[in-house]
Amino acid sequence: MKKSPVTSTWSTVNYVPFDQAVERYISVLGAKKLNKEIAETAVLEAIDSRRIKCRRIDQNYDFKQRHLSYYLPPEPATTWELMQTGRLLVHRETFDQWLESRAGEGYTEDFGAQKPLSEIEEKNVMIIVGAVLDVVLKQRTSSGRPYSLFTSQASFIEMLVNHWGHVPGISQKNLEVRFAAAREEFKAHKI
Repeated sequence: MKKSPVTSTWSTVNYVPFDQAVERYISVLGAKKLNKEIAETAVLEAIDSRRIKCRRIDQNYDFKQRHLSYYLPPEPATTWELMQTGRLLVHRETFDQWLESRAGEGYTEDFGAQKPLSEIEEKNVMIIVGAVLDVVLKQRTSSGRPYSLFTSQASFIEMLVNHWGHVPGISQKNLEVRFAAAREEFKAHKI
């Protein structure tokens, strides 16, 4: 039986450091522009969804068989914190099985690039933004208090620009145009 390229060059140890698994993920999928954060997130999601077993570096048993906090009282309580502190080991066999299932996905250099939204997706996003604006600017609790401190769209936009103006797309003009379109779309679909 011919060994697949995913498992043929892999070490024979049962557990490997998380960083090694991430490097392997990037190299096997052949995604030149796949950044490390995206790869780390993908591996952590697979661990948290129990497709990959893992253990702490200072323990000799798998802890993904039960809820993580059962084995990790009191801190760190998440795989993210273990990864950040360098104490997360990944089970080689379950990692290889998971990686085999992903190897056929054919990631390319544009992995992680956003595809344009379809017309329906864009309309849905606008309706959601319109609903959020309605709650933030107009709606009140059953006791009559407003849900937010913002009394106008202008004050809400000002706060967003002051805090997030460095983020692409967060400018006063863009938000005014987008919010107006979102409110119209929401109003058209509001029951």
